[in-house]
Amino acid sequence: MIERKIIGELDYQSEANITKKMAMTLRHSSVIKVPSVFDDFSNENILTTEYFDGFNIDQVMKLDYHSKKSYAENLLTSFLELLKSGVLQADSNHGNFIFLKENYKIGLIDFGQIIEIDQRRKEAFYYLIFNLIKNKSIPYLSVLEEVGFQANRLEAIKDKIPLICSILFQPFLVNKNYYLEDWNYKKKLDQTLGEDKWILRAAGDQDLFLIMKSFMGFKNLIQKIGVPINWQQIFLESTSNMRIQIEEFKPKLIENDNTKEILFSKWINIEIYNDKVLSVSFKLPILEIFDLENQISDEIKLELKSKGIIVAKIINKAINNNAMPQKLFDFTQGKKSYHIFLT
Repeated sequence: MIERKIIGELDYQSEANITKKMAMTLRHSSVIKVPSVFDDFSNENILTTEYFDGFNIDQVMKLDYHSKKSYAENLLTSFLELLKSGVLQADSNHGNFIFLKENYKIGLIDFGQIIEIDQRRKEAFYYLIFNLIKNKSIPYLSVLEEVGFQANRLEAIKDKIPLICSILFQPFLVNKNYYLEDWNYKKKLDQTLGEDKWILRAAGDQDLFLIMKSFMGFKNLIQKIGVPINWQQIFLESTSNMRIQIEEFKPKLIENDNTKEILFSKWINIEIYNDKVLSVSFKLPILEIFDLENQISDEIKLELKSKGIIVAKIINKAINNNAMPQKLFDFTQGKKSYHIFLT
């Protein structure tokens, strides 16, 4: 398969045909533009296409905030539109993107290496992200099998799969402008899985690897632009015309998939009592647990340590317990008492 893709990449006639197909498929897109091919000046050794007048990524980084935000939003929308079309650039390096001056469109060039995605895989991706956003129960192993993982290889880490999926898709799970610098998914996966991270990495098939490679190209550009965007809102808007299709998607259930029943917390709850009367109560999204220690002042941490409460150990234990509903710690400070727990 890899050999076939490399041969295809060296064949400009094949690339010309793919480029024309992509231009036709995306002709009504408001965010993507694919160059026209000049057949009279193209053959197996030469590909001549329309010239795009626009910016490269380094030039975009010097633009005003509004322009950078518009380009970043259109990058994410472009990826989602390509996913919907069933064809992705498998080699989405920075040089394959031209940031056009017309309505902040994204010009895509170089379709020498592509990955075609079948309908079931696309629908499984949409189903997984949508149900994570909506906090619905998910038969994780069955869905991940359809996305491109080998479910039998994930068996050893299946209890941690809800937390893993929340980490992998975190930008989509917060309904606000999100800085990708806050994602830190590699560090969170390391803390969650330890050496078992290799189980996750080895479980995906080759096409899934290419899909993720394509996504990372778009993600890295968005991160380089350096402005926050609302991933959740963009996803929901991009898939609004597929909502019924997503909701009616039925994963092919694999035998003994009990991951739908795995207990997994959605919130970190913090309650503060004053003279045994509840005075403050608020929640943080569960993935804030990876940064919870940094949100506690050094003074409080020292006091907790004097009471035998080591925050870092408690957090690591909770993560190793798959972030199941549980008490993290309680402590009293004068007339105030603090209660931190997961639900």
